[in-house]
Parts: sequence; C-alpha cells; structure tokens
Amino acid sequence: MAENHANDFDAKFAALVAGLEPVCEALTPSAAGRPAILTDRLIPTQPTPRGLRARFLMTSLDHEAGLTAYGWRDSLRVVSYAPPHAHGLDELGVVLQEEADFYSGNSERRVVVGLSRVWIEKLVIIDEYAPTAAAPDAWLENAITDPNLSRIEPLQRVARQHHLVGTRVTLDLEDGYFEEDLRAVSPVQLGSGGDLVVGVVTERDWYTWAQHSYGPGERVVRVVPIERLWVQ
Repeated sequence: MAENHANDFDAKFAALVAGLEPVCEALTPSAAGRPAILTDRLIPTQPTPRGLRARFLMTSLDHEAGLTAYGWRDSLRVVSYAPPHAHGLDELGVVLQEEADFYSGNSERRVVVGLSRVWIEKLVIIDEYAPTAAAPDAWLENAITDPNLSRIEPLQRVARQHHLVGTRVTLDLEDGYFEEDLRAVSPVQLGSGGDLVVGVVTERDWYTWAQHSYGPGERVVRVVPIERLWVQ
C-alpha cells in the first residue's frame, strides 16, 4: 500500500479549494443600517420561548455589601418555562440547555433557573452611523450603562477581524433579511473570481460536525463574500 506524504495531502487540498465558488453574489453594503444584537430580559408573556438564544446572569453576592461582581454565561437556548416554585424557585422558572445539547437533541442535560436571571438575544437593525455603532470608544459603553437595562451590541464587518474561525456570523440577504445562527469555519480566503470569501456552516452543523461524512454531494460548508457577513 502506497504511503501518503505531507506533500500529497497538500496537493489534494490545493486541488479541492482551487475553485471555491461563493453561493451568493456580493452585495453593496446596505444603507438601511447594520445588524446588532439586542440583549434584554425574557418577558414571561413570550408565548413560545423555545429555541430563543439566552444568557444566564451569574453573580457574586456578599451578605453585607450585596452584589460584588456579575457576568454572563452565553451559548444557551431556552427549552420552555417551568411552573412557579419548581425546583425550589420562588419565581417562574425557565428551562435552559447548552446549545450543543439543544442541537443534538439531548433532552437529559437541562437546567431550571429563575426567570429574573435569563436574558434573551435578538437580532435588530440600527443606524449604520449611530454613536453606539461608530464611536471609537463604543467598547466602553457597558462600563457606564445600568446593567439592568437592555443593551445593543453592534455586529462588525469581517475586515480587521483576525480570529474568525468559530465566531458566530450573520449573512446579509436581500431586501433587509438576514440569515442567523451561522458559524465561520475559515479565515478570509480568495474565491475563484478573485473576491474575498469566508467558509460558513449552520450552527446545527457546527455542533453536530461528527455526524457528517464530508464526502461528495454533502455540502456542509459554503463560502460567501465577506461583504455580506457580519461578525458577532
């Protein structure tokens, strides 16, 4: 049996990627605005919370000083509401699940937490030139904002993003529509037409990567022009 050397694999890979074709044409940057993530508290009147992207509020409390530190656990999905007083809670409960378990259909690894600690992420459109999006010191906004208020996190263009692989991205479709729940799986590449592209997969395929053969006819990865991608 012939041995495969590193150069052989390099040649095969070069042949595979030589003709990368984006699955959609590049768009002129939209004048309507830029996408952003609105993070706000989960409202109990939300009729069907299943599948909503969620964050859990983590805190450190002191008996005398009260709140001493807080932060967020993200990459969670809402499964359902839980009855009041369930699992010892003194408020309405929310069933949460890791995104990996949500996409794989694992129904065993779930947790019930209080509604007051659950925040929801939602895609919104903001003014392209709003101070929140364009100001050079926008990254300091959270330092002076009441943590109890909803917050806006503008998505960024691919340019000058040095670590794309694994990041959540949003694809700009036409007429103001966007495709969410995508992951970048490559750095910026040169497409067959000379345009710059990035490889992306759906989040379901990102988390269930081991279930694919990646053989002929199974197009798990697609490449799209960087002009149509926004990075969270």
